[in-house]
Formats: sequence, C-alpha cells, structure tokens
Amino acid sequence: MKKTLFWSIFLAIVCAGISLSANYNKDDISKIVITEKDIPSGFVIGKLPEKVKDVLKDNPWFFDSEAIKRLTGHIYPDGDYKKVAAMHMTILADEKRPYRDNMVCWVILYKDSQGAKEELAKLNRYTGFNSDRCILIQKNNMAVFMYSRDVNDFQYVQDVAEEIQAKIKAMQG
Repeated sequence: MKKTLFWSIFLAIVCAGISLSANYNKDDISKIVITEKDIPSGFVIGKLPEKVKDVLKDNPWFFDSEAIKRLTGHIYPDGDYKKVAAMHMTILADEKRPYRDNMVCWVILYKDSQGAKEELAKLNRYTGFNSDRCILIQKNNMAVFMYSRDVNDFQYVQDVAEEIQAKIKAMQG
C-alpha cells in the first residue's frame, strides 16, 4: 500500500513537472497574439503595400513555409528558418500612416528545445544591442519578439508586451 502510494505521488510530481515545462504548439500562439483590445490608442493594424504581398499574405498572419524561409534571417541576424515550426506576425501602424510598420510583433515557435536555445541566444544578443526598441519574451520553445521602428514608440511596445506576458501567464494557470 505504501509502495503504491509512493509511486502514485512520484508519478503525479513527474507529470506536473513535465506539464510545467512542456513546449508550446501552434494553437498556443493564437492565444497570445495581439488582439484589437491590445492595440494602443492612435495605432491600427498596419496595411501591407502591394510590393510585399508576394511574401506577406496578410496582417496579422501566420507565416507560410515560404515566408518563414525567406524572412527569418531578416527578422534577426543569422535566424535559421530550419529551426522554426511556426511564426505569426502583427504589424501596428500609426492610424494616420497605416502603411508604416511602427511596431511589429513576431511570435516564433521553434521545432525543439535545442533549436529554441540556439535561436533564442541570437535573439537575446540582438535585443541586447537594440534594447531601446526591442523586447523579447521567451518561454520554452517560444519567443515573442517585438520591434519598434521609432524609439518614441517604445513605450507602446512595452505596454503591448505586458498584455502578452499576462496572456502567457494565464495559459500556465
């Protein structure tokens, strides 16, 4: 009886540990992306110019495999598209200039923990060099990378990042 109770408790602890450190999946991205209520006053979902629509199909948008391949290395230096499982992008623009990209939020899901570790190191370096305009939120195999074109808009990026962090925390229970 004591042995069964011990193994039951041990198994429950192990399962709890696994669930707390589990990797995220594409469905989880949908729970944390920027929504209308997260958009700061004076900003709108940006409009895409025709010249980029061959790669970026929409905004906001889950990248297709071609967009992941073509753009990962442009989002952060040495970004390796082969390690990315899914990516979502939202561009926010000043409501008076809707074709600008004042703020961009990428939610990047990596295929595995090792790839995430390597890519997050790159993102951390890049964010460190651009800390007046970039924020990185990282959790297991997921990164939320936010960029502000203008340092004067950085406060808005920080506000949106707080909303996203709250959504991530709510997912964890």
